[in-house]
Amino acid sequence: MRVIAFSCVHLMSRFLQREVYEYEKPLDYEPFQRLLSLILSNPPDVVVNLGDFTETFYSDEITLPGDYVRLALRIKLIKIAGNHDRDDGIDHVIFDGVRYEHGHMLVPNMSWGRCHHQGYIARLRENTGGMRLVHGHSHIPHEAWPLDVGSVTFSQTYGEIIDGVPYLRSL
Repeated sequence: MRVIAFSCVHLMSRFLQREVYEYEKPLDYEPFQRLLSLILSNPPDVVVNLGDFTETFYSDEITLPGDYVRLALRIKLIKIAGNHDRDDGIDHVIFDGVRYEHGHMLVPNMSWGRCHHQGYIARLRENTGGMRLVHGHSHIPHEAWPLDVGSVTFSQTYGEIIDGVPYLRSL
């Protein structure tokens, strides 16, 4: 089985980008468009959207890209709930003994507000060492197990899992 997993597109309006997240420059969704083209040109058995796809935490006024809609019609697509789109998707899914989840619950006793980013990532790696797990919440790509696919928008990476073997890919 071949699975493509991606995370953290963070589709949101320019208003939310500026007013809530204080991004001076608009987010660049071109890497996500490239991923969609890649998937549509060589379809896997399943695509797992690992969450934080849209920013429904603050707004639900997002128009989905046409290629994403086409992908959902042509390929088995599983949507995992992230922390930004927590009401949109399931908790996790398992294929070939590999668990796919967003990852925001992997460090339950250490929230973003009470620690620095590097400490969070260190605890995440410690808590999940050796697990056959694919996630993307941290935005920091990490090859092998656990596979952190990073963020399509911020790191331009995604995961390809072939017969249970993880590969970190760059766009």
